[in-house]
Amino acid sequence: MQYEWYIDVYFIVNFAMDLFLLILLGKLLKRSASAFRLMAAGAFGALGSCAAVCFWRFPAVITWVMGLLLPGCIMVWIAFRPKTWRSLVKMVLLLFFEAFCIGGIMEALYQRTKASLYGLSKGMPVLIWFFLAMGAWFGFRFLWTIIWEMKKESQTLYLLTLKAGQVQTFTTGYLDTGNSLYDPSDNRPVHIVSENLWKKLWSPDTDCKRIPFRTIGSPLGILDVMEIEQIEIQKEGGAKKRLSKPLIARAPFKMTKDGSYEVLLHKETLY
Repeated sequence: MQYEWYIDVYFIVNFAMDLFLLILLGKLLKRSASAFRLMAAGAFGALGSCAAVCFWRFPAVITWVMGLLLPGCIMVWIAFRPKTWRSLVKMVLLLFFEAFCIGGIMEALYQRTKASLYGLSKGMPVLIWFFLAMGAWFGFRFLWTIIWEMKKESQTLYLLTLKAGQVQTFTTGYLDTGNSLYDPSDNRPVHIVSENLWKKLWSPDTDCKRIPFRTIGSPLGILDVMEIEQIEIQKEGGAKKRLSKPLIARAPFKMTKDGSYEVLLHKETLY
């Protein structure tokens, strides 16, 4: 038996499904995206699905990577432009979980339960229904955990532009409500930056000073502090806030294991 494959119909169906999943993802995470970006991402995902058909002779891993994983990552990046790799991974996982719930589970239940809605012998056994219900409960709990973590993360991570003389660098900052560090001489707030970022902004002719600090693990310490030209903070909705002549201190410790941010913003930054 021969089958005919209509690539235009296949593209349209996948485009509609990908667009729906992206819109749902934005609603769940309360992330805004323009109609153009959503449609561009959906079109790219549909192209990836069409291309995956060309890889059917290759090993399953190559087909899965080239036809699902890579297009999914690029789709999310085109639509929502996540700030960190960690956010990108979480959003892609959530996108695949949506697809699994909406597509795979519904199709499986439809095919297996035509005559088993009440546990009839010809259909799905009641025990399978129990495991499906348990799996759905754990799945949606996992989904809610991801949404909550990403919502919390998006409220505290900001894209930053730091300027010091001729140097301008882009990075990510974390709004740390526990950072209450002030310069004791004039009571100005101090932001803490990573060692790597400090080296980019520091120059031999920079005026530096030292101020005391204390944490739970270090009751008394000394920090190197310098003044830079500006910190620009990009907030949600595209709004920006500029801090003129802010003070930054070199962190005496490694900030993160995954490098998701390089600046600990002072707790009064957005006031």
